[in-house]
Amino acid sequence: CLLATPTEAPTTTPTDAPTMPTTLPPTEDQDEQFCSSHCLAAGYCCNDYTLGSNQMISCAQACMMRARGSNYEEMGTDHNGICKRDGQSGCGLEVNGNSYSFCQRCMDLQDSCPFGVPSSDACDFGARLNPPSANPEQAPTIPPADAPGAGAWSVTEGACAVDGNCVTSPNFPSPYGDSQSCSISVQANGKAISVESFQTELGYDKLFVNGEAFSGSVGPEGKISSTGGTITWTTDNSVASAGWKICLEGGSSGGSQPLPTDAPTMPPTTTMAPTEFPTDAPEPFPTEGPMPTDAPTSPPGVGVGGPPGPPTTTTTPAGPPGPPR
Repeated sequence: CLLATPTEAPTTTPTDAPTMPTTLPPTEDQDEQFCSSHCLAAGYCCNDYTLGSNQMISCAQACMMRARGSNYEEMGTDHNGICKRDGQSGCGLEVNGNSYSFCQRCMDLQDSCPFGVPSSDACDFGARLNPPSANPEQAPTIPPADAPGAGAWSVTEGACAVDGNCVTSPNFPSPYGDSQSCSISVQANGKAISVESFQTELGYDKLFVNGEAFSGSVGPEGKISSTGGTITWTTDNSVASAGWKICLEGGSSGGSQPLPTDAPTMPPTTTMAPTEFPTDAPEPFPTEGPMPTDAPTSPPGVGVGGPPGPPTTTTTPAGPPGPPR
């Protein structure tokens, strides 16, 4: 009886699963850092949300209120919200179970705000921001290291979009929306910004680069934002325009590759002909002539005759006698 030999199943080598982006859960430290950096970039003071001044809500405090559950409709001055305050509104306020104070001296005063929070504009700006905890679905995303376009810009908050070496306002080239905000981290150092398109509501819908606001038809052409810097985009609740598209100098949309440059022309190299050393002329090989034939053998006693000699001279007979003398 023959037993069948079992055959081994082919071994399948597992393939690595594609690397998926990792979404980080938002934390209060992230919210604090987000609010402080965005408000500072926009030129506001009192960016430590635990300190307030002039009985006004600071930008950072309003931003943290957003992170803790408040929305613009219940905060904005144009909605008669909690941002609508003045110098007689009191030194404290409780919002969603969190207490905020407004009668301290801020430690980061600037020329633009030498006495702290100057008006309700700071609160309105902060109320339009979207810190990570306000939009968990838009929490900072870490792209895989080999993701296309990773490296020039990183949208850490909002609906702005990276397009190759460029970044655009939400929905570009269609108009952006009302009450939007974006945070864009710059990842390329020392490169100037090139503006491909820029059209926003003048004075209300602003792009902040290095703390300088740009709106209307004048964008941040030639501005340089260092690595780790933050660019901020905010809009009010009315009148949307076409938006903007900015790139890093030397880049273009869609991740297109730069045109190849001609290789440098190298001077022709003179090649020396190799020196030939004289070689001895070959000696002619001797050619063999006809083989000599043996001389005929004479019979014994008989000499060998030599060549015939000259003919024998005979005496010429005398002629007739000459005439008589």
